[in-house]
Amino acid sequence: MWVGDITCLPRQGGGWLYLAVWLDRCSRKVVGWDVRDTMPEDLVSEALRRALAVRQPRRASSCTPT
Repeated sequence: MWVGDITCLPRQGGGWLYLAVWLDRCSRKVVGWDVRDTMPEDLVSEALRRALAVRQPRRASSCTPT
């Protein structure tokens, strides 16, 4: 199971960076991310696209929380 999050990070010198992250709850690892200096509509979908390209998950899987 993957979960996503968006957060704003203070940029050195002022302003913000926007970070979208997808996490694998079973392995507790970051599976995809994207960071930008604006928050465009595709920030989250680009992070998800990267996660899918790297991890290539099976159609159905499950994990047992610890």
